[in-house]
Amino acid sequence: MNIYDNVSGNVSDPAPDSQQPVAQIVPFLCQLFYGSHGIPIAGWYGEERICCVGLPGDVMPDAHVLPIVRAQSRPYTTYSTPDDAMYGYVRDIPLGIEFIIGPTFPLGRSGLVLDHFMNLSDIPTSRREEVAPILARIPRYTYQRFCALCGFLYLQANAMVPGAEALVGATDYEVINEVHRMASQQRDSFSIEQSMLIRNDITRLVREGAVDEIWTGLGSQSYLDNLVNELSTTMGSGNLRMAKDEFIIDATETFLHGAIPGGIGLKLGLQMLSAYVAKCEDAQSEAEVATLLNAMLMDVATVVNDVRTPTGIGPEVRECIKMIADDLANVPTIEQMCHRIGCSTSYLTKHFKRETGLTINQYVRYRRMDEAKRLLRYTKYSLSEISDLLGFSSQPYFATTFKNETGITPKQYRIAVSNPDYEEDI
Repeated sequence: MNIYDNVSGNVSDPAPDSQQPVAQIVPFLCQLFYGSHGIPIAGWYGEERICCVGLPGDVMPDAHVLPIVRAQSRPYTTYSTPDDAMYGYVRDIPLGIEFIIGPTFPLGRSGLVLDHFMNLSDIPTSRREEVAPILARIPRYTYQRFCALCGFLYLQANAMVPGAEALVGATDYEVINEVHRMASQQRDSFSIEQSMLIRNDITRLVREGAVDEIWTGLGSQSYLDNLVNELSTTMGSGNLRMAKDEFIIDATETFLHGAIPGGIGLKLGLQMLSAYVAKCEDAQSEAEVATLLNAMLMDVATVVNDVRTPTGIGPEVRECIKMIADDLANVPTIEQMCHRIGCSTSYLTKHFKRETGLTINQYVRYRRMDEAKRLLRYTKYSLSEISDLLGFSSQPYFATTFKNETGITPKQYRIAVSNPDYEEDI
């Protein structure tokens, strides 16, 4: 059976036959493909663009992509632009038709993606509001899924002419395996590069403490969700152990190259990393691991955002904040900090209050309470262990301080946050 057999009643045109001109066959196929998958597709015959479905007629990214994919001299291939837009190329050898599929995106459609697409297609900026919703409607595809879709189109397109010698038959496993081998090679190469791009992007967002950018998201779907979904694709394909291993790799990268350089301090960073790894090991499904990744990225970015000092804060106060963040269990005394910084206690206390709005002791207490919430939410440490980790003199003193700051006891907080519907005021 080929793509023209058993066409659904939603397509009114009759299936073409080998006597029909290319000008009729190409639009039919493009309409059928776009109606089924929602991805724009254009058909070319030599240097003539026969049709395009899914994009305005004068929007022609395919014209720029076609020479690039033709140069690969393959009947079927894929191409990714610098902004991660993906295009597929399929050649119908019997008819001499070439199809350009795309764009579709493995990540969110940010403003930069839109600008790059418009530049690629020579679209004036005055049409930005027209083009943006068109891109937003295009379904998001992982590379593996997109590659498989292009491969399917290749197999079907080259068996569609009745009476012609088809490249692929129902039992032609050798050719089918060759197509999958080509797809696998491209997927492996792309996946390594794409994974690095994603991790670098996550690391940058965390290092900058970009909570608003992560939370608000870009495009029609949360940017963070897109990143998590893409990472989830690499999480073992049904293998929970592989998913956990992937999480540990991503978490380590996030902390060592994002959070710690972002200013949270080595000791706190390693404590948080250990806590998240332990939480990951308790996960019962890949979905749970992906959800934990989502929570970890937001959590860590929030911590970095808290410790990143705004512009205008002097070097003495900045160094004081770094010393506090580096070891909450053993925060130096004000005198010790002044000795290391090289200033008087009166100077440091005065400028710290003026520049942060808090006294040094108030800031230490705020940071300890913030970390206590994370440890209660994401670890199984006992209250006594948390008290020790944060430098409280005793568990009762920790519990009293926590209740004074939050209005509930540490135990009540831990029970509350274990409820998936719990929402904490930030």
